[in-house]
Amino acid sequence: MILVADIQRAVAEHYGMGVDTLLSPTRRRKVARPRQVAMALCREHTARSQSDIATRFGLTNHATVIHAVKRINALRLVDAELDQDVRLISERLAA
Repeated sequence: MILVADIQRAVAEHYGMGVDTLLSPTRRRKVARPRQVAMALCREHTARSQSDIATRFGLTNHATVIHAVKRINALRLVDAELDQDVRLISERLAA
């Protein structure tokens, strides 16, 4: 079973940051995009609700999770590097 904390650690490590940075409220792209990736992976690999995922990322609204999932899924279609990042993290979580 994959936990939200496992995903947060794997994404933070992949992008070379600490989990505390990943969970910070900053909107800088170099932090916000990995955070969106982590939220999308949480939806894909866990049975957690969007509200629960939002809480675990320090958010007050599940709409941010919905937006993150849609954004990452759309970007994966046009950004091969992002798609590869998501695949690598997913494979790592499955191992």
